[in-house]
Amino acid sequence: MISVFEDKAVSLQIMNALCDDTMKSFTTAFKTGLNKLGFNQELNEGLFFTEDIEQYAPIHNLWFHLEKAKILQADAVFCRKIIGDKYIPQVYLYDFTKKNTYEESALTDIHKKIWTSSEVPIVCIFTKTEIRILDTTSPINKENDVPTYLDKIALTSKVHRIFNTQFANNIRTGAYWENEIIKKKLSFSKNSSYNILIDYLKVVIKEAVKNADLGKERLIQKLIVQSILVKYLEEKEDTYGNRVFPSDFFGSYSNATCFCDILRNGRLFDFFEYLNKNHFNGKVFEWKDEEKEKLKDDRFSYLADALSGDSSGDGQMSIWRLYSFNFIPVELISRLYEEFIEDEEKSENGAAYTPSHLANLLVDEIMPIGNAKELDNFKVIDPACGSGIFLVIAFKRLIQWWRAKNQYKNPSLSELKQILNNSIFGVDINETATQLTAFSLCIALCEELTPKQIWDELRFDDLTKKNVSHKDFFLWLDEHQNEKESFDIVIGNPPFVRGGVSTNLGTWTINESECVGIPQNQIALKFLSESIQLLKSQAQLCLIIKASGLLYNSTSSEYKKVLFEHYNVNQILDFTPLARNKSLWDCGTDVAAAAIFLTKESPNMEKNILHAIFRRTKATKERIVFEIDEYDLHFISRNEASANPYIFKCNLMGGGRIKNVISKLSKIDTLEKIKKDNELLIEEGLEIGTNGKRKDAFLYQIKTLPTKSFSEKGLDYSTLSTFPKDIQPKKLSSELIFRQPNILVKENLGKELIPIEYNTNTDFTFQRNIIGIASVKNDKGQLDSIYQSLLKYNKLYRFYMLATSGQILINLNTVFLLEDFLNLPLILNNNTYLSMIDENVINDVNIYMDDFHRHGETAKVLKPVSKSDDLKKYGFEYSNVLNQLYADNGKTFKLSDIIRFNDDKFIGTVFTYDNVDIKEPRILKTDYSEEIAGLSQFKVSEHFSSTRIIRYYSKNKVLFVKPNQMRYWLPSIAYRDADKTFADIHAFE
Repeated sequence: MISVFEDKAVSLQIMNALCDDTMKSFTTAFKTGLNKLGFNQELNEGLFFTEDIEQYAPIHNLWFHLEKAKILQADAVFCRKIIGDKYIPQVYLYDFTKKNTYEESALTDIHKKIWTSSEVPIVCIFTKTEIRILDTTSPINKENDVPTYLDKIALTSKVHRIFNTQFANNIRTGAYWENEIIKKKLSFSKNSSYNILIDYLKVVIKEAVKNADLGKERLIQKLIVQSILVKYLEEKEDTYGNRVFPSDFFGSYSNATCFCDILRNGRLFDFFEYLNKNHFNGKVFEWKDEEKEKLKDDRFSYLADALSGDSSGDGQMSIWRLYSFNFIPVELISRLYEEFIEDEEKSENGAAYTPSHLANLLVDEIMPIGNAKELDNFKVIDPACGSGIFLVIAFKRLIQWWRAKNQYKNPSLSELKQILNNSIFGVDINETATQLTAFSLCIALCEELTPKQIWDELRFDDLTKKNVSHKDFFLWLDEHQNEKESFDIVIGNPPFVRGGVSTNLGTWTINESECVGIPQNQIALKFLSESIQLLKSQAQLCLIIKASGLLYNSTSSEYKKVLFEHYNVNQILDFTPLARNKSLWDCGTDVAAAAIFLTKESPNMEKNILHAIFRRTKATKERIVFEIDEYDLHFISRNEASANPYIFKCNLMGGGRIKNVISKLSKIDTLEKIKKDNELLIEEGLEIGTNGKRKDAFLYQIKTLPTKSFSEKGLDYSTLSTFPKDIQPKKLSSELIFRQPNILVKENLGKELIPIEYNTNTDFTFQRNIIGIASVKNDKGQLDSIYQSLLKYNKLYRFYMLATSGQILINLNTVFLLEDFLNLPLILNNNTYLSMIDENVINDVNIYMDDFHRHGETAKVLKPVSKSDDLKKYGFEYSNVLNQLYADNGKTFKLSDIIRFNDDKFIGTVFTYDNVDIKEPRILKTDYSEEIAGLSQFKVSEHFSSTRIIRYYSKNKVLFVKPNQMRYWLPSIAYRDADKTFADIHAFE
């Protein structure tokens, strides 16, 4: 997505000619339908016709999307083009206008295929009289087996509020997914074929394993995964109607007619044994005698009913009829196992299994489809492969590379096996995981073959002998010294367990004279450092790591320094804002993660590192597209990456001038220094836990405070109560911090203010989530000045912690640590040295960015701009910065026009540089296609980029066109826009 490596674009002239030729064959009804939804305006941007596929051969990314659409019998695919010139399919179009009649069942079949394949969220069916818009984020209607419709639009109807001439443009820019009606209606992640199948299988398993021990439960899970593979093979069909299993094959098993009959009639293991010995080998269908013995008395009617659609474990009709198994993604089958691992096992191993959309993104980045490599001796390894999601996707990418270099022809079985056996490798400490990886790769191999090839030619190799190793990775590394410096790609998602590295592995040895500790013994960082040994010179690595461990933790500074100084870290994709609410991880894990990309070569200190932040928007959360724009792309120097402990957190909170404000404030003495200089005690309260042994007498002589009685509104003294005599604290702080006079600070940012109380009334104890400040010298004047500073600059301190804490919005949303509090620059002289620009930056972080992280797609910063005053404020701040340099002889920049485009999804602001005094900007309304006066025949419709942000310079004028969301029109964004304008003007000059 962000990669600079991409396909060379076909010339606009050729694409125009293609579209013109294709358009000539359209019926009038189809043309009318395309016009009604605005697709006619997108012929050179995002709309491509499958019949023109060969003409797009130079654009590999697009060609493969068109091939998939063609397999699904779509006539056209509409794509969103995102940063890096990568096409992401969003809508399939079907032309039914040449058909005199059609059955709705044909649309149901289309819906099933596309929902099962998870290719696109929307399908448009064009008929002679109407456009039927299908919601393929959801399955077909369960009640009557018809498609789930978003709408039906008559070709003669009036303008629709959503599906109008701006529909295609809104899809391409992402504005469609931000429509409040659509936000509530669509749920790709919740209703995906994967989630519904998993939920259903859990019901089936629950029914099947009643009173079964864990061993038997695991065998039933294995059986279900294998049965789904058989179901996939049974339904796999080519364009000629050929299937994998011969028509009379099942009859040899007690006159069965299909696999479900074999499940019912007791011949299951005979069937698996035949497949294993005579067709597939590779242990894919192997069952040991002791496993068969454990299930020997079972009849699998419950599973047969589930797979055939007769009933489910809860007595309701099966969901199986919702699926078109011929189009089920291979990743879905291979991921089933991950869902069946016990929760405690996931917790113990720190496993956060990688969702396929994230794995696809990272493979796209490190193995761009348009940057095909020669495959001789090209090797990929995942050092913690799990069920093999990365290896499956990497294998598929290698096949695409091969095809791109061979005129898109399909490789033979021997060529496929050569790619698999020579190029794909994995290691995992969990034996079942390695078996599943091998299983997943075998399925991926099937996906590339015709049914006839699968039955007549395919014999699986046992990949666990060479390619996929069951071993502790660090032991495997010691035993495979010959594998060092032999891989082109290292990619994966190592476990995140804190303290997961044993003592003898807790360091990273760079060379004989240099080593560094692994921060907090984070095992993922040990994987990172050790995996580098596997890379060839100038080879690449991409690993997912726990974001707090590397980017935000104060203990990782030495590790970062070594990493950034020795290796060429290219980019860091930061998914921290997606950590919660199942916005990234399918299993519900709440862990902030980032993907680090590096090349094994000395870093170019002149070249900056890209730190890209992925925000929680509707399109991102629903797995429609990983959405990002230029304000989320931060380029930082290598020195700053290792030396500035707060640079990544500043970027997380919005970047731009935040780091300048932090730099100013960091020059002020911290509370930690003031504490040492003035003999203060600053400690957390007592800790109550199991096995407590403290029995200090004063505990039972004074009152104690319930933590809930302390809030932004103050402290409720009426709730003070006697400390229970049957409780003995586990840890206890100095008695002095519990005695008045003392200052109390709750370790919580609050909604607007950090809770603070100056207690001069009574003595009482409090727990560890409250900090007490006391003076050893009983210096009430010192305490009073600290309290007044904490009170007066509360919002400033709140901002500082948001922009520097490695805890807030990383591990927890609002809770800070004692070290964060001690790190505050305490202002005691009433002089902050902050400008009005700094104040605006602080305000934006406190009000908007904090809320954005906590609430994601429902945050107020994603709401439309409600007042013109907000735009005027943006305009004033942008002009003010530019005029500091460019004001000359009465000429200044000023906001002259505010443009509301016709559907109000986008806003334009025009800045004019002249000596005319403008008291109020003009408010204009216009269409995307109209020219804007004074801007050199500028047409918005011709300049809309994938970033959704237009920055256009004409003589003495500057134009911005951006989405109608508050996040794009904040004062802090005005400063970033002004800084970018400075840079653009300088570059132009």
